[in-house]
Amino acid sequence: MTAKQRWENYWYHYKWHTVIALFLVFTLAVGITQCALRPRYDQNAVLYCDRVISDRASEALAEALSRRIADSDGDGTPRFEVYNVAYSSQSKVQQTDFANAQKIMALVSSADYVLYIVDSYGYDRLMLDDNMQLFEACGLPHKEGTAWNWQGSPLQAELAGAGLPEELFFCVRKVAGTAAERNADAAGRAQQALALINALMAE
Repeated sequence: MTAKQRWENYWYHYKWHTVIALFLVFTLAVGITQCALRPRYDQNAVLYCDRVISDRASEALAEALSRRIADSDGDGTPRFEVYNVAYSSQSKVQQTDFANAQKIMALVSSADYVLYIVDSYGYDRLMLDDNMQLFEACGLPHKEGTAWNWQGSPLQAELAGAGLPEELFFCVRKVAGTAAERNADAAGRAQQALALINALMAE
């Protein structure tokens, strides 16, 4: 057979096998590329408040915190991620609110984030409502040792006008004795989070 005939014979018998294989290779290549290009963060936090906070405001907070942490992964750039799941409980945009409510519950369950930045509403939801008691009593000056309020701090002054609440509480979630203990990195992240809060308090 000629080369053209061999190709036509192959295509006749293996057309769908080839299409599916090419699709799987393309999907795998896209996934690997996305993972490779995704920024790696040295530390992170959840921002959870009873008001809509713009991505611009949460990014400004992330940038300010990036300047206050070490480059723990050694890539030359300290990066801090603020996962913004803030929403207004009074909002009429129910779809967005429901999605963020689901996200915060998933984050609490996963223990991928141990530093929480919350307003009074967020604190009560995660600490007092349903007796969840998410936050560790670790000697912080507010909320019976479980929080530091940034009000009046240099960090708050630096971000004045960014659209963030006047009162924000920085809290560390409990790890020891909870389901979060199954996350191998959670204890180390909790120590990092507490060290960052203490550094912010010392400014």
